[in-house]
Amino acid sequence: MTTPSTDEREQPFQATFEVADHDSWTTLLRTVQDADVGARAVTVAPARQPTVNIDLSVLTEKQRTTVELALAKGYYEQPREVALGTLADRLGVSKSAVSQRLRNAETALVTAAFES
Repeated sequence: MTTPSTDEREQPFQATFEVADHDSWTTLLRTVQDADVGARAVTVAPARQPTVNIDLSVLTEKQRTTVELALAKGYYEQPREVALGTLADRLGVSKSAVSQRLRNAETALVTAAFES
């Protein structure tokens, strides 16, 4: 077995960590400090979040109006704060029309988000 040269032993080891929140970062630093391995944080930066720009023109006017109303009234909350029938009544259309508009709008938005 050969012994590494001085130059090889002094090469720093670098690692990148992504943590969910400040508490996790603090725990990680404490763990490394407790290990007493002479580690130090060189760069601390927020994780890069992917951003997506969606052109809302992928929606028809009826789809956009329906989605905006559904969002404002809590249709997308868990649990839902408004029923499909209530949205239909507000828009003056059938429940199936509201359902179809929402489904088509969601498909258009998701497609636009992942194609960009």
